[in-house]
Amino acid sequence: MDWSFSASSGSWLEARQNPIIYIPLVIALAAIAVFLIISIVSRLLQKYLNLPPKSERIKKRITRRVNIHRVSERLSLTTDETQLLTGICRKYRTPNVEYFFEDAEKTYGLFEKAFKEQGDLSVTEKACLFSLLGKINKYRLAEDRINGLHVIPEGQQLFYVEDSGKKSSSLLIENTAVEMILSIPKDSSGAEVRPVELSKINLFYQGKNDIAYTVTVRVVRYQERLAIKELVVTHPLGRKAHLREDHLSIPANISCKFAVAKAAPGEKGAAAYEKAGDFISGRLISFSRETCNIAAAATVPIQQQIIIKLSLDGESASRIVGVVIKIAHTGGAGLYMLHIKYAAMDDQTRNYILAQVYGFVTPGAGGGGGGGG
Repeated sequence: MDWSFSASSGSWLEARQNPIIYIPLVIALAAIAVFLIISIVSRLLQKYLNLPPKSERIKKRITRRVNIHRVSERLSLTTDETQLLTGICRKYRTPNVEYFFEDAEKTYGLFEKAFKEQGDLSVTEKACLFSLLGKINKYRLAEDRINGLHVIPEGQQLFYVEDSGKKSSSLLIENTAVEMILSIPKDSSGAEVRPVELSKINLFYQGKNDIAYTVTVRVVRYQERLAIKELVVTHPLGRKAHLREDHLSIPANISCKFAVAKAAPGEKGAAAYEKAGDFISGRLISFSRETCNIAAAATVPIQQQIIIKLSLDGESASRIVGVVIKIAHTGGAGLYMLHIKYAAMDDQTRNYILAQVYGFVTPGAGGGGGGGG
């Protein structure tokens, strides 16, 4: 067999002298060089022009349809809620809602502006707006539960919450590796409140981004350092996150009446109930997003469904169906305090309550209130 290379054999020397085979390699090297040059120039320009990183630019970019679509899927929005969100983003040129809604203060500001400036919003549209805001808040709360570290910072104000609901203020003085050192809780009159040693107690505090927390701790001991009395407790044994509005109560002093409720066949919502006894006169003392408190000279059993009739805005009649979940006797005044959880109400009444709770209107002002009698 002849192993010699002839002129037409395609020898390695002939291949080496053929420049065509180097063209792909040259192109590849040129592409890499161009990429490196563009990358370097881009970094220099970003530094020279003081441009934010790409991630920050994406966050600040005006909301696009794809961003709304992602948020809609994430929050399980209805068609009406998605359309409302689209309209708000277009009107106010909202930055990327995938990130914008992470900031509670900015979110409330946007929805308050939409609520106030869109004066022609119908009752149904206002209800949709509050429903959308509620879903955004609940998603932010869920993300906080998953991602939050929740180390309570020193200097944080805490409230010792007794079983009766009474709150006493305290301060986290020191958070060590093995325990937390608090100031002795004091009630509204300034008197010390001392929970029993070794007992489990609940502490409530307001965190960042409009989320509050209730933590369960165990009382370890009382001590005194540098003439300062202190309460020593364990690190949290359990923790629960809440939205701020879940605990925000709006003071009121509104005449009302309530009666035991029974089902009314064929009806829906608040209209699905009718009174099953005489009305009892009372006064609405406060209300929140999910509950209200009524003071009255007479009461009904706990877990009893009742119908409440009143005028929240002083003009229109409202009808609320609720369940009595707690009763307290005020003692000297001879009155009962009924703590009631809402079961049903019309959209107009709920709009009024939520507008007050979210602070979109001044206390006592109208927010879409008043429903059917």
